Parts: sequence; C-alpha cells; structure tokens
Amino acid sequence: MSLTAIAALALQVASVVLLRIGVGRGWLARPFTFFVFAACVYHGISEILISHTPARELSASRWAVGQQYIDDAMLAISAALLASVCGYLLFARRTVPPPPSAGVARQLVDWRITGAVSLPLIVVTARGDGYNPGRSVSFATDSLATNFAEGFLILLVVLTAFGFVARYGARWFAPALIVQSAVLATAGQRLELFIGATMLTVLLRRVGLRPSRRAIVVTLGVAVLAALGITSVRAADGRGFFYEDSGLVARAEVIAAGALSPPDVQALVSEAADRIDGNTFAGQADQSLATGSSPLGASEVVGSLVVVVPSALYPDKLSDPRSLGLKYWEVTTLNLVPIDYVPGSIGLYLGAVGPLRLPILMFFVGILLALLENFVLRTVTVMRFLLLAALLQGVLFYEKDLLTIAITLRDGALLILGLYLLRWVGKVGIRGYRGSHASYNAQRVVMEARRSSRLPSMTSRWSGL
Repeated sequence: MSLTAIAALALQVASVVLLRIGVGRGWLARPFTFFVFAACVYHGISEILISHTPARELSASRWAVGQQYIDDAMLAISAALLASVCGYLLFARRTVPPPPSAGVARQLVDWRITGAVSLPLIVVTARGDGYNPGRSVSFATDSLATNFAEGFLILLVVLTAFGFVARYGARWFAPALIVQSAVLATAGQRLELFIGATMLTVLLRRVGLRPSRRAIVVTLGVAVLAALGITSVRAADGRGFFYEDSGLVARAEVIAAGALSPPDVQALVSEAADRIDGNTFAGQADQSLATGSSPLGASEVVGSLVVVVPSALYPDKLSDPRSLGLKYWEVTTLNLVPIDYVPGSIGLYLGAVGPLRLPILMFFVGILLALLENFVLRTVTVMRFLLLAALLQGVLFYEKDLLTIAITLRDGALLILGLYLLRWVGKVGIRGYRGSHASYNAQRVVMEARRSSRLPSMTSRWSGL
C-alpha cells in the first residue's frame, strides 16, 4: 500500500479513537458510531482486503482508474470522516439517558401487531414481488404490498423480534435473531442479515436488555451461514432465483443447502473485497476531476433531495430527472464506467463538491446526525424508539448515500403514524365495549340502590305488625 493509503487508514483509526474518547463507554448505543464503523469497513478494511486479492478476482472497473487516484480519494474520504466526527462531538450529548424499566420496554412494541403487519410483506417477498424485486419500485406502477415491503420489511421484522425479546426476556434473544435472520434471508440479500442483527442488538441495549456474548456469537454464526447460503445460490443460479415466485419453502431449502456446502475461502475473500469496495467510485470521480472535469456543484446535492419525497405526494417524481439520483448524474457527467457501484455515504459526494470541500460538507453532516441522535436518545417513548430504529437502519446502509438516512426516517415516521392509528382503533373498540358495559353496570347500581332504599320501609312495616 502507498503512503497516501496508509495515511488514510491512520485518519480512520483516529476517527474511531476520537469518537470513543469523546462519548465514552456508551458509544455502542449510538447510531453515529456505526456510521463511523461502516465508513472504516467500506473505505479501510476493503482496501486492505483488495491489496491481498489477486487482480483477476476484482471487477474491471477497479483497473479502469489509476491507483493513485483511488488512494487520493481514500485520503479525502478519511479526512471527511474525521471532520464529521469533530462536528458530531461539538453537539452530541456526552451521556445517554439510562434505560427504562422492564414494564416500559415491554410496552414499546407489540410483537403481535408488527408480526401480523410484516407477514404479508414476507409472503409477497417470497413471491419475488416484495423486498428486492430486482427492479426500481414505483408507487405509481407497483402494488401497495410491494412498496410497503421495500420500505418497511426490515424495520417491521426487527421490531417484531425486539418486541418478542422485550416481552419474554433476554434468554429469547438467540431464537428471535435466528428466526429474524431466516426471514430476512428469503429476500436473497446478505447485508440485510447483519444490519438486522446489529439493529436488534442495539435496540435491546437501549432498553437495558443485554444478550450474553455466547448468544451473540451463536446468532451471528447463523447469520454468516445464511449469507454463505445466499452466496452459493447466487453463484449457481444467479440473482434471478430471488426475483421469481419461488416461495418461502424453496428459498429456505436452497439457502440451507448452500450454507452446508463447503465454501471456497479464497473466492469468498475476493468477493467480499469487491463487494465492500467503496473507493473505486470515488477514485474514478477524483480522476475525472483531476483531468479537467468540474464538480457537479452543491445545487445538484440539494436537487437530489427530491428522492426523499414520497411518490404518493409527488406522482411525477419518476419523470423528474433529479429522481435518478446523484450517482447517475456523476456517472454520466464525469464519464465514469457505468456499473453498479458501492459509492458509500461519503465517497458519493466527492464528485459533487470536490475533495477540498468534502470535509466541510461532512462536518455539517456530523452536526446534523448529532442533533438527530440527541432527539431520539433523550428519552424512551414509542415515537423516539421507532425513530431510533429507523436511524440505525439508515446509517447501517452506508453503502448507498446520505439520503438513505432521510428515507428510512421518513418511513419510520409513517410507521409511527400507522401504529398509532392501529392502537387508536383498538382503544376505541375497547372503550366502546367498556362504555356500554359501564352503562349496563351503572343501571344495575341504580336499580340496586332503589331496591335498598325500599327495604327499610318494607322491614319497618313487617316489624310493626
């Protein structure tokens, strides 16, 4: 590795150390911590793996750009990561409020409600028309179940597992996480398994339920096996199997068979290195800027916010060129190789604002994430807890872009509204029943009072005889 790449790795290590010193022992309960971890994985660990991976195992786009540009982009991203940590520490609360009582934790999520809502989303996913359908999902052209599965499946499945563990105790963590991983594996995606496991663990820690290390190791082992099974299926049949109406049973069988087959360790390492490579996209953007291209500008960054607007509120969103996303415009404007990149939440913006302004942008992103985190961690209520789950999901999907955080928070707000409506409907029904029952009881009390008021006169008459 070059001195530039080593300097970039040193900045990433400094970011982690500074964050740990700044927030103390409770850092693993903070979503921003996992944002920093994810950045180090996609821009640090990936580069270490690639340096030990044969060139023939990497995608051609990696060699379409000079290594010096990749190293320069990696350095700019690492400096931006450190800047985001500095901005975060300026506004983040130093201490996280203590977890609530066990009774409050049990009342946060009713696993029966979230499980019932997620069941049709799981079914439509197994039919190949739900989460990860192999195409862009549109509110105008796809069914409501498809749109709901794309937006809410992970969140609902994790909340169902959380509600079950919160209701019956931490000893059920391992079974709940195994079932959760099995359900998420039916979508044919590997990253979602680890995102779901991390979300469940952090949410349980937030309410004072800390699974044992043995349970965590066992369940993570199950997630790894499921990921290996998905990898085997993709290698044999491609992604198309998970885009078809194959059903839950068939998906479970092929994933289990793939997990039990002996893996090729070298091939797995090579695929992992290529899969989490978050530097190639930024390296190509840096090469384009260095050879005369101009950054897209801050206006394109602001214009990309249209992606966050729900299609129900903006039916013509798909016809708006800005809805194609910032990655599309960088590929077309900066003449990058048109493939499916993993740009990352920091590297994507290098081509938009340039390497010198990238740390400034991420400094303010760190401030914004600190303010969001302060709100969701201030106390434990249903609304704040669900927003915490959505924020966790957004930062763990680091490989996409920063707007993913806004989208998951938007979906979390919609989920809060839906769950409150369900609770309200349920309470109205219960209150209506109780109201009629109370009216009946009140009538009985009045009748008994009248009878009792007549008893003395009747007894007095009999005593006078």
